[in-house]
Amino acid sequence: MTSVHQPHRPTRPRPPAAIAGDRSRGSPAAPTIEGADPGVAGNDRVTSATGLVLSVLLLIEGATVLDVRGMITLHLYVGLLLLGPITLKIAATIYRFARYYQHSTPYVRRGPPHLALRLLGPPLILATITLMISGVGLVYTNPAHPGFWLNLHQVSFVIWVALIGIHVLAHLRHTLTQSWRELRPAPGDTAARRRTARVLTLAIALAAGIATACALMPAASAWR
Repeated sequence: MTSVHQPHRPTRPRPPAAIAGDRSRGSPAAPTIEGADPGVAGNDRVTSATGLVLSVLLLIEGATVLDVRGMITLHLYVGLLLLGPITLKIAATIYRFARYYQHSTPYVRRGPPHLALRLLGPPLILATITLMISGVGLVYTNPAHPGFWLNLHQVSFVIWVALIGIHVLAHLRHTLTQSWRELRPAPGDTAARRRTARVLTLAIALAAGIATACALMPAASAWR
């Protein structure tokens, strides 16, 4: 019998949105970015490095909560210093999602985080902003009558702790991996070309936080 040869049909490439959809249903952490667009990889690394710096500062701030009255000066200073890197972290995160929802091809190919983490993001950002604003409000409040600002600070802190705990556990491995790649980029790493700019950006955020703390601490003299 004569065999019938079927004509070869080339495989059609899957659109980036479909690939991103598969990734978003996978691991709770952000998908890998091996070989990603340099801009996408750079955004991921500055977000991760900032997150790592924030983790250290937040551990210090958390330790002061155990004895706020006894360590009120350190609590106030670190809390105000956090304003700089927190602003950078939120800005980098919002930028990534804005680019994704604007259908920027590299960011669509990168894909969004797991759905649960996308749902966690807005309330976490809102709780963080509320916690920071209420903290600044307390700086200008009479300690004898803290009223609204203290209540808002305490409530937002409880909500924030619950949300940030989930966030840190979900992103810890990815944050450590990307921070290490930022510190020790591999040969041929295209994202390494902008490493100096990212390090400078983080340094500026920290400097802005320090400047803010130094500028506002005199107003908090009544608390010390």
